[in-house]
Amino acid sequence: MGAAHDIGVAFKRWRYVSKHGKADAPMSSDDFRAQAQPLIDAAAEHIAEAAFIDLPPSRMPWTSTDIVLEDGDEVTLLSVGRLWLSRGLDIWVGPQFQVWGRVGETGEIFNGTRESMTVTASSTAATGGRLYLGGQFPGQFSEKTGRMMPDLNAYEAADGEFAVLAIRWLGTAAAGLAAMAQVGDVNDLVSGERKRLENPDTPPEGWNHLWFLGQNDIYTDQSDSGEHACIHCHTDQNVGILQKETPFELTPDTEISWDWKVGAIPSALPEDTAASHDYISIAVEFENGRDITYYWSNDLPIGKAYWCPLPTWKDREFHVVIRSGEGDLKKWLSEKRNLYADYVQYMGAPPDRIVRVWFIANSLFQRIPGMADFRNIELTSGSEKLRVL
Repeated sequence: MGAAHDIGVAFKRWRYVSKHGKADAPMSSDDFRAQAQPLIDAAAEHIAEAAFIDLPPSRMPWTSTDIVLEDGDEVTLLSVGRLWLSRGLDIWVGPQFQVWGRVGETGEIFNGTRESMTVTASSTAATGGRLYLGGQFPGQFSEKTGRMMPDLNAYEAADGEFAVLAIRWLGTAAAGLAAMAQVGDVNDLVSGERKRLENPDTPPEGWNHLWFLGQNDIYTDQSDSGEHACIHCHTDQNVGILQKETPFELTPDTEISWDWKVGAIPSALPEDTAASHDYISIAVEFENGRDITYYWSNDLPIGKAYWCPLPTWKDREFHVVIRSGEGDLKKWLSEKRNLYADYVQYMGAPPDRIVRVWFIANSLFQRIPGMADFRNIELTSGSEKLRVL
């Protein structure tokens, strides 16, 4: 039954791709190098060194760039390419998700919010050392220094290619990129990184990105000047989890309540398969590392509940559909769930405490934009209350 359902969803995806066509092919490594070289030449007086690095997803992390950074050095990475999860179904991920960096062999890993990023080597984070590049998928980082979870054999079958231009600047990245922009651009990477530097992507105050999914520009603070604190979510060909520490006792009357306004569902298919697992949700993480997540489905029925279909999240995350269809989109709605009862029903004997509240947004697989706003989030247990947002 499960396999038949998965095949049916994959067939719907195949029919969609057959009718509408596949996404445009990514820029090749050769074209990237050819178009980027004149920009490097134009900014030569700003560049200490630059290197092109081929980063096939079949190669396990980490690949040395041979660029050595000292404290205070700014380095910019511009990337093109694609990792194919299924060529037939036109499912892939791009550099924002796949290209990661690390300074030295024990430095903390980092990624960008776009297909470009600029970082500064710092003694408080990644100390001076050699710059390495790597990709986490089809594995997953298990430590902030870039150690991978098994199975590493999965890398051998990974399909695709990435090319990265790494630039260590003599001065600031802003000055060097401005010099490049005087003569042109490549895949809009230079203009995109200049805009990002002028308006950095930062998470709402008190919230943090889940480290092994990395930085993203999905979530913004949309609080108005009145009483409503609000976080806006806009996912478009990316994925991200935003977390807030919310230590709270889990008892039989523990509830979570929130208001949300979902503007667009990032899925045209049932979300319970690995090929179609795109959604926006609010989730609660418990002290045992498991989480339960509530979301608005495209067409799965209300009450549908299932373990995450993604291999690295199965047995860890449980999904519950609490809204379905398009009838109430773009309206503010109020929700309330008994977390203790839901845990018992779906996952068994509950732990003692809640540790975090999450927002989850994914539009990697079908590449359909999704939007939602969240406000008035509260944990309650009897007379105990914790205002989350």
